[in-house]
Amino acid sequence: MSTLGVESALLVSHDRLAALAADILAASGMGDGDAATAANLIVEANLCGADAHGVFRLSDYSALLRKGLINPRPLVTSDIRGPAVALVDGDGGIGHLSALRAAELAGELALTAGVAWVGVRRSNHAGATAIYAEHIARKGLVGICASVAAANHMAPWGGAEPLLGTNPLAIAVPSAGQAPFVLDFATSVAAFGAVKTLAMAGQSLPGGWVLDRMTGETLTDPTKLSQGTLAPIAGHKGSGLALAIGLLAGVMSGAAFGRDIRPFDQPADAPADVGHMVIAVDPGRFMQRAQFEAEVARHLDSFAESTPTLGASAVRWPGARRAAICAKRSKGGIPLDRSVVKRLADLAHQLDCPIPFSL
Repeated sequence: MSTLGVESALLVSHDRLAALAADILAASGMGDGDAATAANLIVEANLCGADAHGVFRLSDYSALLRKGLINPRPLVTSDIRGPAVALVDGDGGIGHLSALRAAELAGELALTAGVAWVGVRRSNHAGATAIYAEHIARKGLVGICASVAAANHMAPWGGAEPLLGTNPLAIAVPSAGQAPFVLDFATSVAAFGAVKTLAMAGQSLPGGWVLDRMTGETLTDPTKLSQGTLAPIAGHKGSGLALAIGLLAGVMSGAAFGRDIRPFDQPADAPADVGHMVIAVDPGRFMQRAQFEAEVARHLDSFAESTPTLGASAVRWPGARRAAICAKRSKGGIPLDRSVVKRLADLAHQLDCPIPFSL
């Protein structure tokens, strides 16, 4: 999860922000139904604290839709290849639609077969990967989702060329009486959205986020972002994980990977052909689901109740902070940074969309 961590200018309810997002997507060419579905998923990222994957992205989505690089009216199809295997074709549409279809289909197949793997091809950026894993967990199943990024941001370990994406992975496990365990991370130290946000604001980049392509030294000057690549998590391990996700979610799904994906510092000039993979597992095939969820909750509680290290206020398990942010923002509104408010307002005026809240 990545929150922008900058001073908020405005608090907006989920419903009003989703209404604006839907209007913007519809004005960019999408059908009303698809626009509403995608808008809710986009704003859900903001609701859960993944702001770099939320409405911050609307300007990019709108531009790609209007250029025809994202199909505004896709026919998303599903091909069942076996009792537990399926392939979703996103028809070049916004990635949220095909990722959601894959999550729904994986859940349905897993309830019958016990486990399911759904690949996705001809998709696009789908926002926060955790949304789709959690969608599966809310059905009492274990959800595992991963994606190939729409642009390459990292060099393979020891290399200088950006041939890997940030390729995120999310795992969600249902837990009795509380929010699911949700592990969600990019294979880079920082998501590119967070890096881009700081660069757009002219703020220095934290050390260790971006590496100079030629020297390998940390790069903090936002004006030199194109000279760097994102640093992988845990060095060669993160690089290897990004490569593995690319092979499984990209190559095996029949989607783009490696040199077939454009570097982040080059403008998009062709459909992205993003690949995803979605796995669902029914824990009820191993024990009673209620027993499994109770055991998950017991262990998570034991971690939360354990002694924190010096300087830490508490021990958190993945998903606890996400759930707390979601509850707070559902009640009090989603905070929008000044730069995001300006981007939204400019885009809404450009597309002649009404803004359903006061700026």
